Amino acid sequence: MRFSLDANQAGLVPLSAELKVVADYLEIERARFGDRLRYQIDVPSDLETARVPPLAVQTLVENSVKYAVTPNRGGGEIRIAGTRENGSVSVTVTDQGPAFTLESVPRGHGLDNLKDRLATLFGHQAGLTLHRSENRNSVVLTVPYASILVDDEALALKRLSRMLAATGRVEIVGVHTDPLEALAIISK
Repeated sequence: MRFSLDANQAGLVPLSAELKVVADYLEIERARFGDRLRYQIDVPSDLETARVPPLAVQTLVENSVKYAVTPNRGGGEIRIAGTRENGSVSVTVTDQGPAFTLESVPRGHGLDNLKDRLATLFGHQAGLTLHRSENRNSVVLTVPYASILVDDEALALKRLSRMLAATGRVEIVGVHTDPLEALAIISK
């Protein structure tokens, strides 16, 4: 509940906070399902500061519990993995549930609502995709990975900006010499 209240005020939350909520949720569900629920979270620590919509990954995991674990007598395994590529962060939730398409998701369903939230927040720079392989669904949440550089020395800041931009792996959404201005942008 505390996360919900904080997240509603923040707009976006660090991926580390989102994954903490997901792990707590899965542990609660494990108390319900016992050994029938198996899960693995494999997200590199350098992605912990990436900002995601609150409860976005949670929505994907709840969907996996509902459609992949609950109806299966043997339970199921949920895998959560994160990657960063081309200025974006992707979080993939994989399960052994029945095949489906994102187009078949009913209006107002959690995944449909999440698609709408992503479009509102990020436009075409974010979204959900679904891949099916070897009887597994992998729903991929992709959001922009943005950075704000802060340095009180303008020349160093300019050089650092050029260097990071040249890698193609970092999108710089702000450059400031004033830490308070940078914090104001981060808080938005």
